[in-house]
Amino acid sequence: MKKTLLRKALNRSIKQSFGRFLSIFMIIALGASLFSGLRNTPASMEASVSKDVKAAHFADLTYIATLGFDQDDIEAVKKIKGIKKVEPVYQFDALLQDGAGKLGVSVHAIDHYDKNVLNAPTLVKGRYAKEDNEVMIDRQLVSKNIAINKTITLSNDDGTQDYKIVGIVDDIRYISNADRGVNTLGDGTNKGFILMTNKAANTLAMPSKLLDLRKKETLYNTLSIQLKALPANIFSEDYKEQVALKNSKIHTILTTRHEELYDDLSNDIVKKLNDANKDYEKATTSYQKQQADFKNGINDAKIKLLQAKITLGSKEKEYYSQKAKINKNDQSSTKKLQELSKAMASLQQSLQNQMQDPAAMQNGTALASITKQISMLTQSIGATTMILSSNQALEEAKLKLDQAANDLSVQEANLALKEVEGSKQLDEASIKLKDAKKQLDEAKGKVDEVPKGTIYTLSGEDNIGLVNYQNNITAIKAIAYVFPLIFFLVAALVSLTAMYRMVESEREYNGTLRALGYSNYDVMKQYLRYALLATLPASLIGILLGNQFFVRIILYLYHYIMFNINNYVVVQGVVVSLLTILLSVGVTSAVTLIVCRRELFEMPASLMRPKAPKMGKRILLERLPFIWRRLSFNQKVTLRNILRYKARFFMSIIGIAGCTGLIITGFGIKDSVKGIVDLQYGDVYQYDAMIHFNEKRNLKESNKLIKSLEKEGVSKMTMLSSSYVHMLANRKDLDTTLNVYASSDDLYNFINFQSLSHKKLTLDDEGVIITQKASELTGLQKGDRLYLKIGDEQYEVKVSGVMKNYYGHLCFMSKTLYEKLTHKSFMTNTGYVNFVNNNKTNRHLLSERLTKDQLGSIEYLKESGQSFANRLSSLDIVIAILIIFAGLLDFIVLYNLTTINIEERKREIATIKVLGFRKREYYDYIFRENSLLSFVGAILGFLIGMAIHGFIIHQVEFEATVFIRSIHLVVFLIAFMITMLFTYFINLSMRHVLRRVDMVESLKSIE
Repeated sequence: MKKTLLRKALNRSIKQSFGRFLSIFMIIALGASLFSGLRNTPASMEASVSKDVKAAHFADLTYIATLGFDQDDIEAVKKIKGIKKVEPVYQFDALLQDGAGKLGVSVHAIDHYDKNVLNAPTLVKGRYAKEDNEVMIDRQLVSKNIAINKTITLSNDDGTQDYKIVGIVDDIRYISNADRGVNTLGDGTNKGFILMTNKAANTLAMPSKLLDLRKKETLYNTLSIQLKALPANIFSEDYKEQVALKNSKIHTILTTRHEELYDDLSNDIVKKLNDANKDYEKATTSYQKQQADFKNGINDAKIKLLQAKITLGSKEKEYYSQKAKINKNDQSSTKKLQELSKAMASLQQSLQNQMQDPAAMQNGTALASITKQISMLTQSIGATTMILSSNQALEEAKLKLDQAANDLSVQEANLALKEVEGSKQLDEASIKLKDAKKQLDEAKGKVDEVPKGTIYTLSGEDNIGLVNYQNNITAIKAIAYVFPLIFFLVAALVSLTAMYRMVESEREYNGTLRALGYSNYDVMKQYLRYALLATLPASLIGILLGNQFFVRIILYLYHYIMFNINNYVVVQGVVVSLLTILLSVGVTSAVTLIVCRRELFEMPASLMRPKAPKMGKRILLERLPFIWRRLSFNQKVTLRNILRYKARFFMSIIGIAGCTGLIITGFGIKDSVKGIVDLQYGDVYQYDAMIHFNEKRNLKESNKLIKSLEKEGVSKMTMLSSSYVHMLANRKDLDTTLNVYASSDDLYNFINFQSLSHKKLTLDDEGVIITQKASELTGLQKGDRLYLKIGDEQYEVKVSGVMKNYYGHLCFMSKTLYEKLTHKSFMTNTGYVNFVNNNKTNRHLLSERLTKDQLGSIEYLKESGQSFANRLSSLDIVIAILIIFAGLLDFIVLYNLTTINIEERKREIATIKVLGFRKREYYDYIFRENSLLSFVGAILGFLIGMAIHGFIIHQVEFEATVFIRSIHLVVFLIAFMITMLFTYFINLSMRHVLRRVDMVESLKSIE
């Protein structure tokens, strides 16, 4: 009897307050569905792809060797414990000619294809490749010129070859529909993949020089390895740890073998080089000795020759001194000799005359006098003759001096000839030494040409598709931890309000039950049962809908838009289900207990009496007469009613604010994600297209090319060097793109360099400019120092500024700084282009020119932006669902609050009807409160929305992406309008409830 009465009472209570019951049921069902669905979605996404991975026999580890792998390497890996399967394969990049240009593709090859090979492809159409001229292609490569039975041409640095397409496939290594990775050829982008047999790939995959170097007929550049006993979930930390542990062992063995291989390949060359080096050193020593001896001999001979010249010059000086004296007296001596000769002749004539005269003969005195004079003249003539004869001796001495000078000239000529001949011999010896040195350097170069061998390791964490997929899982996890909790908080407030109003409205009935002998526990049980009936089925239905509908629709949309997922696995986590039930049932039940404890633990007599109304109090606005007296009577009543019941006021506002905040969060995340496309590809990037050139050019050649391309509809163009480098910092190392520019003024026309404070950045030669996300991840700010690893060298540079950028890690450096750091010449490989008119005609002209002259490939900014937008569209799936659920929650909350408000104020409504209030007046009397509470709640919801949005947006950002961290004003307006429109719609739909309130109710006694 007791149970029957309570059960009937419970059924009657549900029927009489079915709107309240339904609202609690719906809000719990929505909350459970959202919570369970969002919490199980990441696990379901992981399980779905993990199942695909298992079905395709995904290679847990892939090793690529620059020196190749031989059979001994393969056998060494197979001996390692824990290895399930090893497949030697080829993997290389190539360019695919598709008629309009060349596309970068990744090529993979194995011995044969079936469903049991590692990374087994899934046939979409056609058959597996078998012959050495057959290939299977990625479904994304399919076009008019690339289809089954068509012939395609693949080329790379090792050659060119034609193949026939026999199949279209999917590959587990390429699950991302938006990103196929990077390529070392062409413009650096990878458009898809191609599969073939090892025989078909041998020509393009393995350089003949490497085969000759290793003296092998067969080498493989890649090993695909599958491990034993790994966790099924490839995204789990346990899986990653086990793979990393096994990788350390395999990598160590392969690295050791390649180091030994390098030693073997270089030992013979090094031995010959050492012998040649010794011979060269001996020849150099001998040459240097001969050169020194020759120089010493020549120098000694030159010294003796100079000394002889000095002696000869002294003699000549003496000669010319004597000759000057002789020349001075020569004329007077000659004249005197003539006079003496003439006197001698006169005396001889006188002597002859005397001798013919006997008389004179007898006079001896005269004869003696003449004889004496003749003797004296003879002496004078002799002396004069001696003077004249000394001049002849001087001339003879001059002749000897001339002879000596001539001998010195001959000696000098012989010395010069000897020096020339000696120098010629030394030059010939030097040339021989230089040739020997050149040969030695070439031999050293051959040693340097012997590659040391590098082993590259790839795992699931290096697969671009799996990484993008995991980023999306991480983003959903971040949303799943916050959004449903706020949702449940609002649901708890609504449940608290609903149950509180229910218990309070049945106060007299509960008092009667107590007076009839029912215990507090008996009375509380009926409310707990009410709560359980409203929440437990709702939570179970919510879990079912959340997992079977919510999860499946997300998986389907991800597959349709972003990722190639073949298996849908819905994971129903036991912990998540229990937690969902606990939150759904536990929160409402706890609220019910709290309310019952507060209301029922009074004396039955007190409960059977109506609760005394609260004492009237002056509200704050009444103390502001300049406002209060301007309000109408209905407005004053509305304000008094709202502020008299503060608990209901705050619960209503918080509930509405929570709903508005969730709406703002949903729309805000959508705008934050989608908005960066326009900012990145319209504000930061201000060029129309980017050209990736096949060849590098110096600045002069680049300027010449720019002028030639201006004829193809190009208005502005600048050339720069673009390459991948490694940014090293204390907090985190990053791979980034280094863009080296020649002219900052030109670059300003294509890139908007703006600081985080919206100020224009100046590009200088003192440091580099890095992007915002790179700065946040590395912790580098303006003025800090960082290391850039360019090639094999590290360079320290200063951070001159941090620029606003929304996608990708970029680093800008001037040509001057680059050449100063690296001591290398600046060479361009990329061009930014702006068209005169960015129309199809100009784009076609430039593309045709690039294809015709095989200059490179072009990437249009609009297409890049669309591709990036497609990549981000995956988050729209979740965001759209969140917005819908937030809107439904907002509607239910407003409906529930309005229903409760009307139910508990029926007597008051009937009374004002009796007092003559017209429809519009009593509509306003009730619904004005709803509108005002919605208005205040929506405004408060702005703050809640900003807080939730700020937290979630930091969690869902990808590593290379910066989402917009502020909320646009339009989002606030949309959320406000949705809340107010729902309020207006509910007010409009609830008018019939007010019209049905019977005025006689006000005349009934409440005793």
